Amino acid sequence: MEEERLTRARAVKLEDEIARRGIKLRGKVERCGPCPKCGGTDRFSINTSKQVWNCRSCGKGGDVIELVEHLDGADFQTAVTTLAGGEPPNGKLSTKLITPEPPPAMSESDYGIETIRREITATYGYTDADGLLVYQTCRKEWVENGKRRKTFVQRRPHGVVTERREDQTWIYGLTAGTYVRGSDGHFYRADPNKQTKAERIDVDVCPHILYRLPDLREELAQPADERRAIFVPEGEADVETLIAWGIAATTNSGGAQNWRPEHAEELRGADVVVLLDNDKAGRDRGKALAKSLYGVAARVRMLDWSEHWRGCPPKADVSDWRDMAGGTSAKLWEIVESLPEWKPSTSWKFYSGEATPLTRWLIKGILPETGTALISGQWGTYKTTVALEICICAMTGEAFAGRFRIKRRGAVLFVALEGATAIPRRLKTVADHHGISEQLPFAYRDDCPPLTSDAAAKALCALFDEAKTYMEAKFRMPVVLVVIDTLITAAQHKEGGDSDTAASQKVMNAMSWLSRHSGALVVGVDHFGKIVDTGTRGSSAKEGAADAVLALIADREIGGVVKNTKLGMRKQRDGISGFEIPFTMKTVETGTDEDGDPITAQVIEWQAPQQTAQKTDVKWTPSMQLLRRVLTTMLVDHGQTARPFFDGPEVRACKLDLVRAEFYRQHPADGTDKQKHEARRKAFARALRDAATRGVAMTREVGDAQLIWIN
Repeated sequence: MEEERLTRARAVKLEDEIARRGIKLRGKVERCGPCPKCGGTDRFSINTSKQVWNCRSCGKGGDVIELVEHLDGADFQTAVTTLAGGEPPNGKLSTKLITPEPPPAMSESDYGIETIRREITATYGYTDADGLLVYQTCRKEWVENGKRRKTFVQRRPHGVVTERREDQTWIYGLTAGTYVRGSDGHFYRADPNKQTKAERIDVDVCPHILYRLPDLREELAQPADERRAIFVPEGEADVETLIAWGIAATTNSGGAQNWRPEHAEELRGADVVVLLDNDKAGRDRGKALAKSLYGVAARVRMLDWSEHWRGCPPKADVSDWRDMAGGTSAKLWEIVESLPEWKPSTSWKFYSGEATPLTRWLIKGILPETGTALISGQWGTYKTTVALEICICAMTGEAFAGRFRIKRRGAVLFVALEGATAIPRRLKTVADHHGISEQLPFAYRDDCPPLTSDAAAKALCALFDEAKTYMEAKFRMPVVLVVIDTLITAAQHKEGGDSDTAASQKVMNAMSWLSRHSGALVVGVDHFGKIVDTGTRGSSAKEGAADAVLALIADREIGGVVKNTKLGMRKQRDGISGFEIPFTMKTVETGTDEDGDPITAQVIEWQAPQQTAQKTDVKWTPSMQLLRRVLTTMLVDHGQTARPFFDGPEVRACKLDLVRAEFYRQHPADGTDKQKHEARRKAFARALRDAATRGVAMTREVGDAQLIWIN
């Protein structure tokens, strides 16, 4: 019968007994909170997996029976009866399971101390290299509003240090200044607003030193290959925990604000492991220490308990890990050996005088090897056809546009969200035009995740990895290019979302993430906005984030005829921008249909570089004459040498904004200020258009500026 009752008692789960008593704890497996016996805030914990409990303040722990013994002050038999029910040893029936009673509220007198009276519960001596006491850190505890609280203060000896601590007179504080003797015989910082007849003394600042300095110096005096790693936790009690495990450790008093450069110097050449308490203050302190040790210590590692202790409670430290999670020296070393070397995060790059790596290209001078790029243009300007031309060259190694070298050859993935069914036929047409008949490492699909969603990057990478495995197995080639046609469809913007900077940035971030994951260039095909001069449709964040922007430029007539087609290098982060590659479209027959009629398609034929030529016999209108006078003057005062076209000559050009402003100043106009401005605007636009039409002046965006020059 007794064995049965004991089995039933031990079968009661700790969490059930805790809940029955109305005790609230935080966490799931490792639960912690105030001790129902001694109070505190986070010293009591239970482990629901191991079914053990512990109170660091009470110094007690064990299983569920020992918990009841502790809380009720009962003996073993009574605790078993409380849990299992039945007849207690004194013959009275236990009623605890029928009408549970909460534990009695703890009063200050239960702790043997007065309310708000701060008692020293531990002292930690800081000694110099000769072992002489310099100062102490004292842990003080008190009870306030039923909760046990703590603080730490520093004190230094006044006069000769005696063997008996109670005979020692202390100065509470390490700063320089005037101190007054208190009623207890010790000295405290004087209040300048209070007058007293008590003894006063003036003292100098007390130097902050590292805890257990003699042991630390002895350890670092060993040969480098025989030294142990030095652990730096936040508190002295944690140092003692580590030393009990045979681990070399030290710390400083007063937190990160009292960590000095000389402390880091004491650890020069050491292998340092900084332990972070699990709160913001602990992490901030750890990072401050690591920064000061970087470049001084041989190696710095940081251990954040929240990353290695599941259910780690707030403010937990290595001593808590030992008491609450069963931490041991062996387990600690296992964690430490897995830690990477800590290095400061900074966006600064420091000049070393060494040559920087050259730009790596997919198509030299046109597209970088990795990153993001855009192919943008008006509707009907052959953006997809140009994209397929780039794909063919990347897969075969054939020079793009007949003159731009392919630097990295490989497979291509094409996300065709518009007209996917025609992609194989269109690709074959382009391949045939180039005389290519072999199987190409090309894969396409007609869907992709919304690029504005938070999960877009991860989903894109998963799709890429699926195709990459096939390409490498079948063609033994890496995937070097991913094309998304079109971005506006892939983004799946909400109404008006294509003008949302944040949404556009999400799209470009997803593409950039895919490029970093894959090592391939990710190209988006997109449309120009209603105003062609503003570039790619929607937010400027797109072009701002892209490494390269290719623009399809053409003259579109009302009837839909497209003339003067050119591929312009609108932006090149690491190359020359502003040049154009003219091309024409050629209609070719690709076969016949069921009626015997020819099936036709269009292919690109690249033209020679655009050349400039001096125009003569031009009739100069009055507005053009004023433009010529202004431009001639401005070129002298503000002109600069530029190469508007990649394959063209250098010219003397001026910023268009400067020419426009001077034209406005010299052009006569009547009426109100608004009417004058409008008349001058129209005159300048007319003069600029006539000059361009007659070929006597040209404008072009080169880099970040719109330039004008005499042709």
